[in-house]
Amino acid sequence: MAERHGAAYCLDQDRNLNLPAYWLGLCLDNLLRNARQHGRPPIRILASWKKGRLRLAVSDGGALPRYRLSLLRRELGAGAGMGLGLAIVRRVMKRLGGRLTLEGPPTTFALELPCDDIAD
Repeated sequence: MAERHGAAYCLDQDRNLNLPAYWLGLCLDNLLRNARQHGRPPIRILASWKKGRLRLAVSDGGALPRYRLSLLRRELGAGAGMGLGLAIVRRVMKRLGGRLTLEGPPTTFALELPCDDIAD
């Protein structure tokens, strides 16, 4: 997915995880598309795992004026091309027991969700 969106990818450790691949892929694809359309290069994905939680952080070189997800949804809305996609990502993450966060600078949307480590 990183290659498809022209993003650099960094994995903090190699692990086998039990993940909902379809839903996670849908969310990650949405965040990468938003970074490409609304952010600035470089676009990066950092995958990390800690205490049973996976964190996929998508960051770009852009700088949002306010780093609160609730404000972003209200200010941009679906008409700006980001609101509906982020709402879908938030809903999917909530159903998976995870969450979507926004940090910065640089602009970073992160998917955080519980997952099982699969023994080799």
